[in-house]
Amino acid sequence: MVQTVIVSLICLLTFLLWKRKKRKERYEKYKRAVLLLGIMELMGLMLSLQQWYEAGWGFSGRLAREDMGQGSYREELELSSSVYSGSLEVEVEDKWPDQKEAEKKIKDAIAEIDATFLAENESLDQIYRDVQISEVYQDGQVEADWSFDDYTYVSADGKLKTEELEEDTLVGASVLLSCGPYQEIYDFSFCLCPSPADSKEGLLRQIQKSIRDQSRESGDIVLPEEVAGIALHWKKAGNGDGALLSVLGLLVCFLLPYGDRKERERQRAKIRRERKKDYPLVVDELALFLSAGITLPEAARKMTEAYEKRKKRTGKVQAGFELWKLFSYEMREGVQEGEAIAHMGMRSELKEYKKLALLLEQNRRQGSEKLVQQLEEENLLAYEMRKNQARKAGEEASVKLLFPMLGMLGIVITILLLPAMMTMGSL
Repeated sequence: MVQTVIVSLICLLTFLLWKRKKRKERYEKYKRAVLLLGIMELMGLMLSLQQWYEAGWGFSGRLAREDMGQGSYREELELSSSVYSGSLEVEVEDKWPDQKEAEKKIKDAIAEIDATFLAENESLDQIYRDVQISEVYQDGQVEADWSFDDYTYVSADGKLKTEELEEDTLVGASVLLSCGPYQEIYDFSFCLCPSPADSKEGLLRQIQKSIRDQSRESGDIVLPEEVAGIALHWKKAGNGDGALLSVLGLLVCFLLPYGDRKERERQRAKIRRERKKDYPLVVDELALFLSAGITLPEAARKMTEAYEKRKKRTGKVQAGFELWKLFSYEMREGVQEGEAIAHMGMRSELKEYKKLALLLEQNRRQGSEKLVQQLEEENLLAYEMRKNQARKAGEEASVKLLFPMLGMLGIVITILLLPAMMTMGSL
């Protein structure tokens, strides 16, 4: 313990030297904090001195026992002798009472047994429900060791086994009560009797007995209509499968519109994603045809024909070109170019196609001198957007792969640790 005192004293002196070297203005700024630290160091020193005193000069060589029932504790001591010097752990067991106190505790335990043993029964002369026994009484100060002279109808923990009991049976109980070194045996008897027919236990017992007594050679079991003057009415317990199926069907009826709406939303979101992915290709191909001097309706027709050949060859449907195909068909059927452009912008639901429709409409009205240049600039922005989409999709895929990787890591750790744990267990 002297080491702790030295450490506390060194800490206090170091703090005082640190405080003295600080400039006055800095000390004033942290005056409250410095004061609290000083109090903390002083209290640490005082606590170390107290523990040093209690461990050395103030230690009388006595260790106080806990009260009975509180259990024992261990005390770490320092031993000095000519044979051995070092640490020694001493177990301090709880205190035992004197004979007078033990007799009183045992007497009170007997009274507690008398008060609790019956549990839900009414008297010792008519026991047909489980009795209540315990290994300790008086808040753990008295230990009890129970025994019965007949375990046919009663178990060691007080549970009754009276299914086969036909008549009253007297059972003797013996309890060895221990309070410290003092012991006393308490003997008493109780009568086990068949459960009365007007109780749940008795009625069920007699019904089961009536069923067991029937010959097993007969093909059927005849359920009793009366037991001990009590009329019995039987019905099979339904499992409720029909009602459950009806409820599930009704629930599906309510959920069908919700599921249909969710499916439509999912399909629309999928089409929007595909149109957004196809947008750079549409702009690139449109700019290529327009730069060759072809008009917008002719360019739309050629783009549609090229898409149809590509779809027939590969079987792949491209939502962006499907939108452009509708735009081309409208102009073929005689819809004005301006109206067809407006329809494409409204039909797309994407700001990219709305911007393309705005560019086409502006150049239709003002001339198409700068349209190709604007489409090339839009194409660069579209491809940059497509790269960002690819990067985002890669990040999402990485996150989705994280959970399977964690699962595989857990399996590997289990494979590595399980043999080691089994080896340690066998040791």
